[in-house]
Amino acid sequence: MPRSYKAAIIGLGGFSRFHARAYAMVRGVRLVAACDSLPETHAPWLERNAGIVPKRIRFYADAGEMLRTEKPDIVSITTKHDAHAPLTILCAKAGAKGVYCEKPIAMDLGEADAMLRACDHANTRLTIGHQRRFSGSAASGCFAAASSAGPSTP
Repeated sequence: MPRSYKAAIIGLGGFSRFHARAYAMVRGVRLVAACDSLPETHAPWLERNAGIVPKRIRFYADAGEMLRTEKPDIVSITTKHDAHAPLTILCAKAGAKGVYCEKPIAMDLGEADAMLRACDHANTRLTIGHQRRFSGSAASGCFAAASSAGPSTP
């Protein structure tokens, strides 16, 4: 019998839809809950993500309540940067097997270290999303670096 995992998203801003879409594409992963501290975002988010997000998804305004009630295996954190550390630590303490946190990892090195310690202690896998392939500044930087290196030689 194939494994199945329950997933949840904390933070319903712009990046959350990419996480919802990714969960929908992975066999054996079910998006069961979403959380945002602003309850007025819940219904519009569900509407914007219709066809991707299950209709029976449950919404929460409090991450701790969501984690206690739903007990997700995987949690995406797509909140503002200053919430990354406390939410990652909360997820680890709640027993999440994996946390995917958007960049940056934390506001400072101390917070990042605390996240790593909490995940290590709870045996939670922590992944930080950081890809800049499509940003204009990253593309410009790559072009500038390639240009300054001169032509490639065989």
